[in-house]
Amino acid sequence: MLRLLGYDTHYSQTMEPAALAEIAEREDRIILTRGETRLRFPHAPKLFSVKSEDPAEQLREVVEAFSLDPRSGIWTRCTVCNGEIASVAPAAGKSIGRVRMWSAS
Repeated sequence: MLRLLGYDTHYSQTMEPAALAEIAEREDRIILTRGETRLRFPHAPKLFSVKSEDPAEQLREVVEAFSLDPRSGIWTRCTVCNGEIASVAPAAGKSIGRVRMWSAS
């Protein structure tokens, strides 16, 4: 949900904690998780554990904890790949069935 708000995120359900901690340290990221963070990420320097199980409430916890602006970057990142979304002229789009895809290239 942070991507919907325009925040650069790295997300993985399958990556081992040590690999996530390595990425967080290398890219100066904060690990967001639930549960006992220090048990799973003993060497990660920046951790935040959300308390709620409800995704909307988790987002509220993160927004408040890090004083994030939930409106300034809304819909500026792709929710799948995390890339920045850019505006293109409608003529640059191509039709695929009932879906319109817009591409800068």
